[in-house]
Amino acid sequence: MISRIVNNFKAAFPSFEGNPIKKVRVTVSQINGALVINNYEPSAANTLNISNATNQASAGMTSEQYMALFAQQASLSTTIAAQFESIQRQLTLMHQLNDRKFAALQQQLIRNSQIAYMTTGGNTVQTVSPGVVAPKTPVLSSAPRNLYILWREWTHGINGGKPASHFTATGIRANKDRFRMRRPIWEQIELLVRKGYTAEAAIERLYAIYGHNIKITHLSCKLKTDRKQKTLHPDLI
Repeated sequence: MISRIVNNFKAAFPSFEGNPIKKVRVTVSQINGALVINNYEPSAANTLNISNATNQASAGMTSEQYMALFAQQASLSTTIAAQFESIQRQLTLMHQLNDRKFAALQQQLIRNSQIAYMTTGGNTVQTVSPGVVAPKTPVLSSAPRNLYILWREWTHGINGGKPASHFTATGIRANKDRFRMRRPIWEQIELLVRKGYTAEAAIERLYAIYGHNIKITHLSCKLKTDRKQKTLHPDLI
């Protein structure tokens, strides 16, 4: 087998002189159930005399010590990577837990100041909690400061109002301009949430693409234009 390899190599490289096969030392270890083979090249300054057991003490480090050191290094790298993944998972769980707590708080605030509507014979009768003035129709906020507030307006409502996602045709008509302007943003965040992103991650993605200083009206126009011209950023599709 060795002679065949040598002959084939010399036939391919006639100008090569010497033996093309070289013996090298390797270290073999098992880390987390995986077989690890590493090329072992002792340096001239710290030669490891493996063949002569009597000189091992003066060589500075034996092959077994080198293998143990390499195994410890690889194990430490694996441990660090596992801890990093664990931290990432914990951060994700914390974000999800905060979203759920915020949603529960919003629902409680809505219940505390809830306006109950009953429709009988075409007439709307309203019962209002004490101290709360009931609007005849739901009203969208005039100017949400950022996308986080805009998204809460869609999912839970703000200032005790009805969630925009629950607006009937009457509520949409009463807020026609604002609803039409904000809908492209709500739909884009919903699309990313359905793909598995958290609402917070979806909003940060919009900010990363269009900038944190963009106004909500401008963002809505940009989204509509990009969709119409089929130039929507790949991270939003």
